[in-house]
Amino acid sequence: MFRSSARKKVLRLGETHLREGQYNFFYTQPSECSSYFEMGKEFRMMNIFYSPLLLEELVPFFPELKSVIGANPGVLITQKPFWLPVTIKEITNQLFNCPYDENTRQFYFDLKVREVLYHMLENVFRQGMNKLSFTPWEINRIHEAKKILLDHIASKPPSIRELSRLVALNEYKLKKGFRQYFNSSIGQWMQEEKLQYSRELILNTNKPIKEICTLVGYPLTTNFITAFRKRFGVTPGELRRK
Repeated sequence: MFRSSARKKVLRLGETHLREGQYNFFYTQPSECSSYFEMGKEFRMMNIFYSPLLLEELVPFFPELKSVIGANPGVLITQKPFWLPVTIKEITNQLFNCPYDENTRQFYFDLKVREVLYHMLENVFRQGMNKLSFTPWEINRIHEAKKILLDHIASKPPSIRELSRLVALNEYKLKKGFRQYFNSSIGQWMQEEKLQYSRELILNTNKPIKEICTLVGYPLTTNFITAFRKRFGVTPGELRRK
């Protein structure tokens, strides 16, 4: 789920609430599923379905999957929604903007959805080992830090030291908490958001690329073009001409 929020109701599992930038991961036998959206909002979402046979192939690498596959009638693997890490955001954008023709697209999709599955399993079963415990107040401060950074998408963001002071949380807990809740370092997350913002400006405005480059914090246009091409597979100029 990329924009706004939605509620998804799976007959066998109950209801989950997804906010912007979150996803959930569940396993169930064939079941009715319905989603509820706010009227007048723009949404972009993706549902991927994996077969039990594919999951069984991965049991040697993720032994926890054995109990998931045996769950009856099903199980919500992410007990609460996860925040989309940069890695999964990147893959989903690659799927939405597939550069290949019909002859090779299916093969490309097969590889990418397997990649998404791998990262989801890593997030669920591997990262929990080193997680810190945060109080509700500290969690609130971590989310406030994200809000402050979003407010600086088109300007220079505060340093980690400044951000730590603004949210009244020490730097260690801020950095650890940000990675734990948003699956990314503060720097990586901010770079991803700025590149996504620059992409929207290129597609939806007539602002010169040099001006967009300055807005998202790249002092040199060449550095911006290099980062943009590495992230989206095309230069800003090529994207605008499409």
